[in-house]
Amino acid sequence: MTFLYVLTYIEKMLSCSKVKLNRSDIERIMRKVFGSKTRVVSVKENNEGWFNALYAVSLQGLPDVFLKVAPPPELPVLRYEKGLLATEVEVLKIFEKNPEIPSPSVFFADFGKELINTDYFVMEKLEGESLFKIKDSIDAEVLKRINIHKGQINQAINSIHGEQFGIFGSEHEKFGNWQSAFLGMVDDILADAEDFGVEMPFSLSRIRSFFSEFADDLDFVTRPCLVHWDLHDGNILIKDKNSIAGIIDCDRALWGDPAIEYYFSRMFPSPEEFFQGYGLAVWEEDSFVSRRNMYDLYLTLIFVTECRSRDIKDSEHIKWAHGMLNSQIKKFL
Repeated sequence: MTFLYVLTYIEKMLSCSKVKLNRSDIERIMRKVFGSKTRVVSVKENNEGWFNALYAVSLQGLPDVFLKVAPPPELPVLRYEKGLLATEVEVLKIFEKNPEIPSPSVFFADFGKELINTDYFVMEKLEGESLFKIKDSIDAEVLKRINIHKGQINQAINSIHGEQFGIFGSEHEKFGNWQSAFLGMVDDILADAEDFGVEMPFSLSRIRSFFSEFADDLDFVTRPCLVHWDLHDGNILIKDKNSIAGIIDCDRALWGDPAIEYYFSRMFPSPEEFFQGYGLAVWEEDSFVSRRNMYDLYLTLIFVTECRSRDIKDSEHIKWAHGMLNSQIKKFL
């Protein structure tokens, strides 16, 4: 099974982190955003994703919008998941200043918990379907063009530079070098695994040593680049099976190494057209393979730990997550 399995599985999941809003809650929010005379025509919950709740809202006389709602504040989450909604709002504002990065506009964000007991924001509802869903029905030449455009968009994101390294949100510590930032992320997920009582194939200290062995290769990265980190085919919207309408779900953004992006994964190889569009050969750097192996191992640690933090019961998914982790650990043995 591949990452496509994860995307398919997610669509069937009911997440314990998703806040259920009733119609009156949503109507109050829309009136706050668009005025007291705003009328909600219809509401449909979007079941894709498994952290934030997402509602498609149709309004009379206005364009459709998406309402995105954070998990309840009392819900235990992984350390890297703190402040994800605020991160998405801030990153979308950065994207809006860069026309080469198609993304939805943010109309309103509320972190004061005045109307509901959690954070939310309202954004533009882009037209289109996820590339993951419709890829097999797209003309081959059109798909090549889309893959080139994917690379161009990803490169445009990574061309935005910050001052320090680390997970984007203000709640997260920033560092003067990538090695400290990334190893801090590793320490966090291992601490999460311990907190949630996750069973690992090796001791946590042994797993940490896999990263330490190649940590010096992380120093090859000297400039903090903006990284989407969750940019895969499920988060790319395609309009009329012809072109990219926009990218979504940038809440896991960080300042770091572009090689940590999904499309550079060695677990889930990308088509050559993506690299053609991206242009810069970051995958040809001397330390790329060892860095990418560390990033893939880190991601599989998240896969396994999420099974406990999200209280996943499905044995097939749990088996898949542990299998992915074991396959990555073998690269370090």
